[in-house]
Amino acid sequence: MHKLAIVGYGKMGRMIEALAPEYGFSVHARIDVNDDISLARGADVAIEFSTPDAAVGNIEKLAVLGVQVVAGTTGWLAKLDQARATVDASGTALVWSPNFSIGVNVFSRLVKEAAKLLADEPQYGAWAWEIHHSTKKDAPSGTLI
Repeated sequence: MHKLAIVGYGKMGRMIEALAPEYGFSVHARIDVNDDISLARGADVAIEFSTPDAAVGNIEKLAVLGVQVVAGTTGWLAKLDQARATVDASGTALVWSPNFSIGVNVFSRLVKEAAKLLADEPQYGAWAWEIHHSTKKDAPSGTLI
C-alpha cells in the first residue's frame, strides 16, 4: 500500500482517510493545525486540504521533506510561483486544481463562453454568489474568488 499523509484534518481530510484504503493507500500521518508537519516524512504523497493561508507553507514544507503533494485547497494561487519554485528545487511534484469538482469545472467553461458572447453588451455585468453548508470555513471560497 502507498503511504498517505493527510494535511488538514477537517471534513475533507476525514473523507480522504475513509476512502484511502479503497484506493490502495494507508494513512501514514494525519496533520492538522498545531501538528508538526514533519510527521509526513516518509509518506509517498500528501493530500493538502487546509486553508488558503496555510496551503503554500504546507506545500513548501512537504516539498522540503521530499513528499509529493496533491493540493485540494483553493484560494492560494496568487502564490503559485512561490510554491512551484520550492517544489522544483526539491525535486518533488505538485498536482493542484482550483477545484476538483466536475460540476464546477464545467460551469467555469460555460461562464467563459458566456463572457465571450456578452463582451459587446455593456448593459450586462458579472457577479456571483455561492451557498455552502454552515460550517464552511472559507467564505467566499477560493473557487468563487
